[in-house]
Amino acid sequence: MKRYLVVVLLVLAAGAGGFFLGRGGGGSKRGAASAPAPAQARKKAVKWTCSMHPWIIRDRPGKCPICSMDLVPVREGPSAGGGPRELTLSEEAARIAGIATAPVERRPVAREIRFYGKVGYDETRLKTLPAWIPGRIDELFVDFTGKTVRKGERLALLYSPELLEAQEELLQALRQVKEGAGEKNDFLRKSSLDTLESARQKLRLLGLDEARVREIEKTGKVKVHLEIPAPLGGVVIRKLVNEGDYVKTGSPLFTIADLSVVWVNLEAYETDLPWIRIGLEARVRAEEALPGREFRGKVSFLDPFLDERTRTVRVRLEFPNPRGLLKPGMFVRARILSPLAGPEGAGGEPPLVVPATAVLLTGRRALVYVKKPGEGPPVFEGREIRVGPRAGDSYVVLSGLSEGERVVVEGEFWIDSALQLEAKLSMMSPGGKKPVPSGSVRVSRVFTMGMRALLGDYFDLQAALARDDEAGAKGALGKFRKALEGMDEKEIPFKDRPAWVRRRRLLLEAAGRAEEARGLEGLRKEFAALSDLLVQVVRVYGSGVEGAVYRIFCPMAFGGKGAFWLQPDPDVRNPYFGPKMLECGEVKETFRRARGGKR
Repeated sequence: MKRYLVVVLLVLAAGAGGFFLGRGGGGSKRGAASAPAPAQARKKAVKWTCSMHPWIIRDRPGKCPICSMDLVPVREGPSAGGGPRELTLSEEAARIAGIATAPVERRPVAREIRFYGKVGYDETRLKTLPAWIPGRIDELFVDFTGKTVRKGERLALLYSPELLEAQEELLQALRQVKEGAGEKNDFLRKSSLDTLESARQKLRLLGLDEARVREIEKTGKVKVHLEIPAPLGGVVIRKLVNEGDYVKTGSPLFTIADLSVVWVNLEAYETDLPWIRIGLEARVRAEEALPGREFRGKVSFLDPFLDERTRTVRVRLEFPNPRGLLKPGMFVRARILSPLAGPEGAGGEPPLVVPATAVLLTGRRALVYVKKPGEGPPVFEGREIRVGPRAGDSYVVLSGLSEGERVVVEGEFWIDSALQLEAKLSMMSPGGKKPVPSGSVRVSRVFTMGMRALLGDYFDLQAALARDDEAGAKGALGKFRKALEGMDEKEIPFKDRPAWVRRRRLLLEAAGRAEEARGLEGLRKEFAALSDLLVQVVRVYGSGVEGAVYRIFCPMAFGGKGAFWLQPDPDVRNPYFGPKMLECGEVKETFRRARGGKR
């Protein structure tokens, strides 16, 4: 790495190709030549460079010695910008570098919060059917659990002497009313009518509906059995009686669940609570049982109490389920979309946002490159901004940018490298010149040993990817996840535990996505996200490693967007390209274990 930087500086000093330095000052012979050169001279002056490694300058076409890409011709190089963080490029140089910009705009965005959950019954659609009267179950029409029934469908026949007696009382009261129809005494006539109404009410309380009572009065015949109907349509999830069983009043017979609507129960950490509100849109996927299907619902309940042991709050989502595809007991991946409002005093305007690919996060700083307005060659200026939460593929901007400005979304790392070669203020750290002590939170020795084991498994994962060993990478991922699960928050000071619980959850989710990824390409994409999270953990809690840990950057990863990773030594072994471009990368930061920081 040092050798190639020396070569770069020599190339720049010699002005070879003038890609970064452009035209020289007025005192040089090149600057003094104002007349256009002849066509033959211009043809001879053509140089060839790599669009991703512009310090590679050749006199003839060929392949880049670093990435094996075809070299492209460069006739006019960029010129240095005026400010300490500015870089001016020609239109051709910007095209070769693959620089793309996007506008800063105000638009509605939503923060996506991910959870794991479990499908359950809608408790408001769950009914347990009791026996209204004592008796004997003479016949069952639903003789197994899991059967689907309609509302009003017969479930069983119940024989009850008490029911027979009540029917006889009704018929006797009816005869008395008919016999006393000509009675002149109003008291006796009213008394017989009251007796009849009391007999009717008694049958209603024993479970007979009005139509069946009228039928008994019309036919004059008693019903030997009481039909037990289903109180709602759904699935019988509990059958508590068999034919021939005697039951008492209030004994449960069946439990029926209406599955046309189901609940998804999950637990949210207290750090997620500011983003969760009743009524928000929610989506779930059951990848194992229903791959590719997504269901939409809403947040219907937030538990008013926090579980002090897990530091979580129960959250309930409600989903329509007309086809019964979501079944109670299924594990699902859930995500809640929480719309983000604009800053206070914005008059209800949507928030100011930029694409997430435009923001370079370096510790506590958020940095972007802005294309300055005006005609002529494009000028790019580095600017430090303040960002709010991330919402999907965008960041909310709190300060530092204005609506309508254009920020670089592709090629920002290339610009940063060019500024470093210009000896200007670059947006990224200079690369391992000053080791950074890590471990701002005091942790126990047990936790430190856990971090050491965790980093060891991560290094095994990185090494496996660097040699294109997918099976070895998956094995290292499994060990990494187990090591992470074993790191107890009790080994951290109480006030810092919630932050560690959240970081561990994010790491576990990232490791889970990596284990589910297909092929080396998918695995490498998830490895990049895992590495970014792990860097933050090392910054806060230390690495536990006796020596140094190196943060390395590859500008070519993922189509020129670039990606970081960690290594236990500075000899670059690229996990994103493997043997094809094993040495493509540069040390950007060095972490060393802070002394005396453990308790």
